[in-house]
Amino acid sequence: MTKVLVTGFTSRQCNPAKNKRDVMVSWLIAEVCRDLGYEVEHRNPTLEESYDDFDHVFWGMAPVHGLGSNRTYGALSCFLKTYPQGKISFYQDDHDNAKVANGIRTQRTEPARLTKRFFDYKLEYDLANTPEWKAFLQQGIEILDEYAWPTTIIPAFEWADLSRLTVKCPNLTDPVGVDFTAYLPEFEVETPEERERQWVVELTDNRWFTQQRIGWFAHAYGKGYDKRPEDEGLVREYARSWGVLNRGQDFGWWNSRIGYAARTGALYVTRWQNVETLGDAYALLPDVAETLTTDERNDWAQAQADALSKATSSRETVREQIRKLVEK
Repeated sequence: MTKVLVTGFTSRQCNPAKNKRDVMVSWLIAEVCRDLGYEVEHRNPTLEESYDDFDHVFWGMAPVHGLGSNRTYGALSCFLKTYPQGKISFYQDDHDNAKVANGIRTQRTEPARLTKRFFDYKLEYDLANTPEWKAFLQQGIEILDEYAWPTTIIPAFEWADLSRLTVKCPNLTDPVGVDFTAYLPEFEVETPEERERQWVVELTDNRWFTQQRIGWFAHAYGKGYDKRPEDEGLVREYARSWGVLNRGQDFGWWNSRIGYAARTGALYVTRWQNVETLGDAYALLPDVAETLTTDERNDWAQAQADALSKATSSRETVREQIRKLVEK
């Protein structure tokens, strides 16, 4: 049986239990691999293991010196031991990927930064801080800085502009956009006949939100507002609300919110340039949505769900994309 490892630099990339808070790219990759019949380990990388037992490794990228990159040493060792055999693919889970490239360049010019005392909280720090391991791990930095990276999964909708999503990572020369919408977790939720006339919003861009012409209450999650629930709780809130206000990510970077909204029948309002390819169903403005009757609202929500379904990847398509990487 094909054996696959899903790992990376951060706890979110290595710990499947973190998926409860917000669906993770690493968890989705692992789910697709299980669907393909592979044996999957989703866990931390370690310095001393050989990785010979694995047919393929999916390696999550993150800034080398990021505070959350507390698996840095194991991740670099994993890369160095699987890269020569060509059995590693990268994946990115943060659209601000310029930090990854910048961190590699900085580490290349300042080798002492890799194990400075400030990083003693990182896993296997004491072992990585020995001369032999420091020299070994620095080789990984040099390869990442000097050569093209392996094929890299970019979580992206089918209409994404991959050139815009990877422009700040010059070593990322072989991106594969994967739309994981079909693999979003399923939650059992009840939808009332009469939804609450309110919006649900996660405030990551207050400027965009204040530009929306809304007359109803907006249940806001974010700094200074309610703490965002785990995905299941967020989906339940979608299911009982009129609609969702979500700025989305630029250039087609994938996000779960539009998929969750479609599944629960919540209207979805976002920046037009992020969904223009989906057509008129997503050209909805909040002040118009607030004038709809319940039946009109339901019809519009169904039109959005239908448009999204036609424009997103099927499970079969996603499986084939991942299978090709493993069997490459």
